[in-house]
Amino acid sequence: MSSIFGHFARAVARPSPTPAPANLLRSILHKPGMFDLCSVALQAMNLRYMKSIHEKKVAATDSHAAAQEYNAKVTASKLITTTRRQEEFYKIAGMPSRDVSKEKLLIVGPRNISELFMAWTHGYSWGNIQGIDLYSTHPKIKVMNMEEMTFPDGIFDVVTMCLTLGYAKDIKVAVSEVSRVLKPGGRFAFSSTYSPNETSKWSQEAIFSGEKIREALHEMGMNIYHHTSFEKINADGKKQTIHAFGAFKEDPSVQQQDRLLL
Repeated sequence: MSSIFGHFARAVARPSPTPAPANLLRSILHKPGMFDLCSVALQAMNLRYMKSIHEKKVAATDSHAAAQEYNAKVTASKLITTTRRQEEFYKIAGMPSRDVSKEKLLIVGPRNISELFMAWTHGYSWGNIQGIDLYSTHPKIKVMNMEEMTFPDGIFDVVTMCLTLGYAKDIKVAVSEVSRVLKPGGRFAFSSTYSPNETSKWSQEAIFSGEKIREALHEMGMNIYHHTSFEKINADGKKQTIHAFGAFKEDPSVQQQDRLLL
């Protein structure tokens, strides 16, 4: 009996540490309802930036110009984003579970402050979160083309990209740029869509299979540590395969004991 009371005492005095440090405020704001209310409030306070989303142009090609104009119109028409579909990629980027508060995060294509806030609820420090897009709806989102980033080499620990890769004119170039700006050992969590029965209006993504994504990652010095996929019928009645990838940039200074290449 005394042993049991001893365990109770230790549970209070020396609780087992969590894999990643917990933050009560962020945990509360991450809850359904609380997250939505905060996200809507933050987006409402940033509506003034919607007036300038068509002003800055970084699109050097017709393909980029079309992507910029299309997404700017979608953003301007929806105004408030309510989806949490990006969340999967912060879970993937957070593998293995760890303290990410000191890691520098780049979000490619965040559209507005909602995804910046989501990243913050997942443990990233606000000062370490940076976004890029073809237009900006917040000061932390720089107007930049993901195929021609102006960041120095190796400055980010994590890059996330949800339903954005398809807007690249050249997917290999986009993957190469991500690899360039990642630190050795840095993580890249992203999605891709394979739909060989239709032609993408933006790039070759529709016919860029999961196998081609794997080859591109390996070619750019990255290895896959996570992959899931599912199939769906899109609005045009065509079959699509949606891939979710987690990849890390190889670190030459670290020799892995048991490597399984995916």
